[in-house]
Amino acid sequence: MTGEIRTRTYQWIEPNAPRSGLADRTGLEYWEALRDGVAAMAPIAETIGWRVAHVERGVVRLAILPGDFLFHGGGVMHGGVISTLLDSAMAGALITVMEGRRVCTTQQLAVTMLRAVKREAGEIFAEGRVDHVTAKAGAASATLTDGTGRLYAKAMMTGVVIEGR
Repeated sequence: MTGEIRTRTYQWIEPNAPRSGLADRTGLEYWEALRDGVAAMAPIAETIGWRVAHVERGVVRLAILPGDFLFHGGGVMHGGVISTLLDSAMAGALITVMEGRRVCTTQQLAVTMLRAVKREAGEIFAEGRVDHVTAKAGAASATLTDGTGRLYAKAMMTGVVIEGR
């Protein structure tokens, strides 16, 4: 083996732990709390390392500065990481339009990679937007861009509405 050995550590809060005051918030208020650092991020967010950059009703924008640990042997960001970012932004956008304890879980996900994300891309953004939502399901779309607006991937998802949080 050649190359420098690197180590990465991180912490997270157990996902089913009681979250004081969060159950009474709307989906939008919950995502605003995530953005503001008032609510604990989900373990997957801590694992991959994204932050909530922007929230409004029907829109969630996640930001991440890609680290080496997210790249596969070809030197580009792993497609599973890209899919996870896009899926999380879309599900988050859907949650921002939900009242009470409702959340959504992905039922179907389609991702189209348009170009490889390399280290030179710098910070990238997954922006999810609600296309349609009902009491039982929702549809959203998302883009993955860099700071100049260059498009790397697009996605669509449908989600099932469930009681949660």
